[in-house]
Amino acid sequence: MVMDSDPKSRSPNHSPKVSATGARDLAARAERIKEAIALLQQEIQQLELEGNIAPTDTWVMRYKAHSRKGYYWYYKLQAREAIFPQATDSNKQSKYKHLGKAGSPEHIEAVMQVARRGKIDALQRGMSSLYESWLSLYSESQPEPTPPNTSK
Repeated sequence: MVMDSDPKSRSPNHSPKVSATGARDLAARAERIKEAIALLQQEIQQLELEGNIAPTDTWVMRYKAHSRKGYYWYYKLQAREAIFPQATDSNKQSKYKHLGKAGSPEHIEAVMQVARRGKIDALQRGMSSLYESWLSLYSESQPEPTPPNTSK
């Protein structure tokens, strides 16, 4: 998530309802939030440099295959929607991508891609939370009206 504007551009100093001390405190908190978001963005960029990222809503699954000699465990990358090219017809899509046996290069790479996706998703949730917090700072400077007294 990228912030729409710089917190300094919406400085709380413009509100007559906020004292100078309160405005400085508000600006300091906004700056800390902005810095935290920037750190999370840097972590995402670092993960993107480490390698490919699995598509959203994908995971690695283990499945048992049967042959004349017995059963074998294989792995596949699975998605909620058909997003992978089919092995037999590249014009069609499948929900599955065969990865081979445990420890194969394809298996390890898929696990790493899914792990990076999970980390990025968590970092983005953190950024969203911080951004919501940043927005709420400015509603603090504009107190909400007190609800009418309904007691009798």
